Amino acid sequence: MILLLTSQRFADLGSLPLFLSSFSIHDTVFDWRYVDNSVSWRIVHWSIGMQQALQHPWLGFGPGQSAVSSYFNLEMHNVFLEVFFEGGIIGLFALMLTLAGLLRMHRHLPVASSADRQARIIANAFGLSLFFAVTFSTSFVDQLMSFLFYQILLACAGVTGIQLGDCRRGL
Repeated sequence: MILLLTSQRFADLGSLPLFLSSFSIHDTVFDWRYVDNSVSWRIVHWSIGMQQALQHPWLGFGPGQSAVSSYFNLEMHNVFLEVFFEGGIIGLFALMLTLAGLLRMHRHLPVASSADRQARIIANAFGLSLFFAVTFSTSFVDQLMSFLFYQILLACAGVTGIQLGDCRRGL
């Protein structure tokens, strides 16, 4: 934590308070000089995307249209907003069902042996990191290899009696 706080890696985030004081989520007209880091850029991109998505809330604009319709010609960098933009409320409901199914899979992973618990910890950690990645980065589709690895990891963790070493050798 000390290294993160003393490094210059996040120094550009110091401008966030100034950006947030001049920003309104309902008004997409703002001073672009304050958009000087990836966090403020995402906030701007998300607010513009949300304003566009609200124009067609039920069915959205269609698959693949978020990057085409974006002011920046980029995807939404948030899977929830991207699905809402492209599939509307119906698509967002389908995504929520998918996430609920994944959460249920995580809850039913075996915990009988220490290897089961280790595999469960790894699967939960990878699932949580993938969830954060799609919340602040790009969609599941763009992270296809991560998602496939996650599915293999869930399958390995879900098999009762499998040794953690067996999963490593199989991957």
